Amino acid sequence: MLCEKRRLRATFLAALGTAVLLAAGCGTEYRSVVTPIATTGPAPQPSAYAAFISSPSSTSNGVLTVVDYSGDTIIDQAVVGVGPIGFVNDQTGVNDFTLNSDKTLSGVSVSSSFMTRQVTTSTLVTNSTAANIFSLNNTLYVLDSTNNTVDILKGNPASFVESINLPLPQPPIPQVGGPITATAVSGGERLYAVSQFVAPGVCNTPASVTVSGVATPIEFASYTVDTAIPVGKCPVYALSSSDSRRVFVLNRTDGTVTVIDTVRNTLDTTNPTIQVGCKSLSYNKPCPAGTSSGPVFAEYYAAGNLLVTANYDDDTISIIDVSLDIYGNDSATFGQTVTIPVGSHPDSVTVLYDGSRAYVANQADQTVSVVNLTDYTVSKVLSVNGHPRTVVSVKNSLYGKVYVASPDSPYATIINTDGDIVTVSLLLQGNAVDVRVSSPNATGASSNFLTTRLPGSGQP
Repeated sequence: MLCEKRRLRATFLAALGTAVLLAAGCGTEYRSVVTPIATTGPAPQPSAYAAFISSPSSTSNGVLTVVDYSGDTIIDQAVVGVGPIGFVNDQTGVNDFTLNSDKTLSGVSVSSSFMTRQVTTSTLVTNSTAANIFSLNNTLYVLDSTNNTVDILKGNPASFVESINLPLPQPPIPQVGGPITATAVSGGERLYAVSQFVAPGVCNTPASVTVSGVATPIEFASYTVDTAIPVGKCPVYALSSSDSRRVFVLNRTDGTVTVIDTVRNTLDTTNPTIQVGCKSLSYNKPCPAGTSSGPVFAEYYAAGNLLVTANYDDDTISIIDVSLDIYGNDSATFGQTVTIPVGSHPDSVTVLYDGSRAYVANQADQTVSVVNLTDYTVSKVLSVNGHPRTVVSVKNSLYGKVYVASPDSPYATIINTDGDIVTVSLLLQGNAVDVRVSSPNATGASSNFLTTRLPGSGQP
């Protein structure tokens, strides 16, 4: 009855030209919604990929396998050049390149929908020997150990532009080898090409080497060469800080890290050399006479201003404070080092995005050591497939994942950092050559893998 009276009243007022709203609560009458409320779900996760290169044989084409972070599923595969021996990505984490045994380069932009027909092929300079390739800013730098040059390739597919001749030592050394590794960062002024100044392969027995190497600065703007900077004996790997202020060169024979101040383009004036390995929280002693810790790989952890080295010859990792003050000079704690025993012959290390742990690939005993970076202890040792050579990490959600590649196994190992357990052994087509990730934290930050790591010349 009440609703009927309201309708009659509304009809009367409408006749007078007056707008009214019917009162709520009158049966099942329709009431329009002025502003609908849209439902919301979880925010979309940024994409993250792990890309593996595998080689069925030295005479057959290699295979690029892309694995999605969520579900550890293979989302695509593509065929690359014959017998890939090296793998690298650029600072975007998307553009990948393989160095192949038939002296070609294969290039591909990794996504969830790439195809083999999109893989490009480039040919190296005639009579060259690529000791490594370095990728940055849409440019490939091929380190030619035969001709003692750095060859520049650009475009898609990459095409030869010019060769940069590097200076020879004075006085000249017979059978000197050319550059074997390089480093730079996006936004930096120079590429640093590192030479051992010994014949190729001599640093495979690093204790016998008495000749020191150099890092030669090459200006990006003009491709001119600056005065070479002395480093240690058998330099085998180099990397840069993400702010491009420091370059770190690992010298296997000396058991040291050479520090270069890139602003001054000289050796660091306060800490030109840092000794690594042969000491730890559990034992404190120098390296025995005639031996070296043998650093062969390092990762720079920007958030904590840390350099973490894998010391192959004394079974340790070293965690080095490389922080700067507000003026860009070495901080008061720069060079302070903690060295931790891990497994047998560590040859690669990765630090989680939150800085809580480091994961160390121990080549000889087929394990990965999980190192707590708060109390500097090994919290867990995980068995993996084959003898691991590369370990990388990525974070795409609350937890991260660690990917392990072993050159003597067709199975890639995937570790979930929630509990630090091996969750997947992923079958590849042929033995793994190397692995890269699209980004350590899946938001576009570049990784330390801008250069290939070819075995030989002191690299295990």
